[in-house]
Amino acid sequence: MYRVVAIGGDDSIQIFTMLGFEVYVANSEDFEELLMKLSSERVAIIYVTESLMSAHKTKIKSFQMGGLPAVIAIPQGISLGVGRAHISKLAEKAIGMDMF
Repeated sequence: MYRVVAIGGDDSIQIFTMLGFEVYVANSEDFEELLMKLSSERVAIIYVTESLMSAHKTKIKSFQMGGLPAVIAIPQGISLGVGRAHISKLAEKAIGMDMF
C-alpha cells in the first residue's frame, strides 16, 4: 500500500496526522536527504510546505519528471503563491494549456 506524507519546517504541519498522513518536521538542510529517502520507499504523494518548496525548486523539479512520488506544495500562513504556480504548471502540462 502506498503512503501519503507531509513535510514542513515546524510543528504546524502536525495537523496532517489527523488526515492519516505521515508527518515529518524537517529544516532546509535535512529536506533533500528526507526527500530522497521517501522517494525510494512506497510513497505516492509528498505534500511540502511552500517555504521548503521554494527553497528546493531544483531538486523537486527532478521529481516532477518521474512518476511517483508526486510532490505537491501546501500553503502555510500567508501564501507565497508557490502552490498555485506549481498546480498551474502541472495542469498546463496535463491538458496543454494554462487554466488559471
